Amino acid sequence: EDGEETDDVTPLATAVPVLETSEEVEGGEEVAEKKAPAKPLSALLYDLGSNDHVVVLEAMTIMGSMDLNESNKKGKVVAKGTAPMSVLQALKNHGKDHEEISSKGLGLLLSLTASNEKGCKSAIKELDGTKIIIQNMKYHKESMNLQVHGLGLLCNLSTWGKKEVTKMLDSGAVDIIVADMVRWPKLAYVQRRGCKTFGNMMAEKKKIITVKTTIRNKKGLSTMGRCLDSFPADSSTFAEARRAMECFI
Repeated sequence: EDGEETDDVTPLATAVPVLETSEEVEGGEEVAEKKAPAKPLSALLYDLGSNDHVVVLEAMTIMGSMDLNESNKKGKVVAKGTAPMSVLQALKNHGKDHEEISSKGLGLLLSLTASNEKGCKSAIKELDGTKIIIQNMKYHKESMNLQVHGLGLLCNLSTWGKKEVTKMLDSGAVDIIVADMVRWPKLAYVQRRGCKTFGNMMAEKKKIITVKTTIRNKKGLSTMGRCLDSFPADSSTFAEARRAMECFI
């Protein structure tokens, strides 16, 4: 209803993709109830720059309980891009060695990109956020929750135009997506977001000739095909698989 997709909605195969939100993640587990933060957002963003991973993790945990997109001071910080820049920097500093920071960081970025704020987009592009996100997904390939967050981000980033899709291709996004879909064949979050990202990327195929070839060569087409056999025809996963596969016809 508000333009953000949930798994309860089955989009038409020709529909314009909508943004993924962090409310859908954690492999179907309940999302923690939003609570009043123990610190103001400005202090938490400062903590994200700490060299102490414990301080960073605590800040991310508190931020995860906040509505970062509400229309007040926090919303302005998001709109200006300060919040995503701080999260990305924390991922660069601590993501490789600390899986929980990587997972929470990707979850926060997923929530922030769902705001569709220009400042948020600009900040992520400026810091090469697409590469940082994919690199963190590569660091922790076995973490289901982290991969679900990352796939949601790739869904959103793949709607940002030719440059971002090209970065995704160059950074190995197709390999990551296919590997996740093969690793968790029954998890709707993974399958739907994987197919949705491919569909979004294919929307740029006339501008980026290698998209179609790369997805096919990396077995993305056959992987999506299995979704048509594994998920009900009235499910959003089936719809996204069909939408993406129609691009190959």
